[in-house]
Amino acid sequence: MIKRLKDMNDRQQEFIANASHELKTPLTRIVSSLEIIDFTKQSKREIELIKSDVFYIDDLLDKLLVLTKLKDANNGNSPLRLIKMETVFSRINKMFKQKLEDKKIKLTTSYPQTLVIAMPVQYLEIIVSNILSNSIKYSAAGKTIAITVKKDQNNSVMEIVDQGIGMSQEETRQMFDRFYRSKRSRESGHGIGLSIVKEICDIYKVAVKVDSELGKGTIVTLTFKNHTT
Repeated sequence: MIKRLKDMNDRQQEFIANASHELKTPLTRIVSSLEIIDFTKQSKREIELIKSDVFYIDDLLDKLLVLTKLKDANNGNSPLRLIKMETVFSRINKMFKQKLEDKKIKLTTSYPQTLVIAMPVQYLEIIVSNILSNSIKYSAAGKTIAITVKKDQNNSVMEIVDQGIGMSQEETRQMFDRFYRSKRSRESGHGIGLSIVKEICDIYKVAVKVDSELGKGTIVTLTFKNHTT
């Protein structure tokens, strides 16, 4: 029975990975075609909506691919890696530049030059970007989001602090559940990003703590076992 269930799960993961890969190519072609076609003013808004939907699907496929890769992760038995934090945050700033500007949100960062952690850098970036995306989504225009990384005894501690709408205790308990989306959000989402954060943290033994208060904002604290250099 256990073997059959494992085989069924493996086939399911393989199907998701293969289907996601196959769908990425036509989606890329659709976006490229839409970019070069000369549309009339009347059709421009409709095309922008189509592009938005395509990007939404593309983002969902990216997240599904991450989930399938996590199933093959090495249960945290990862070698220590020296990570240049300037490179990490440079990529993250570029990723969210437009969203931050659109909502006039100020992002402040404070971090050491390097971190030594037992996690691939791409997973660290996924963790930070998914939490930051959530912070931006639930923050009003003109607010500030602060990310700090510092040494705490033998640990590296990252805090992501926003001034958003905050969460109730029930929402805090559910926020990492797969496909969970707050009913108070006016923005679209598929409820996978934070569940990926939790899966990565569980695999690589990163402690996650969430403190939130309605109307005041949220603090997400990530504690890595290794320390800064």
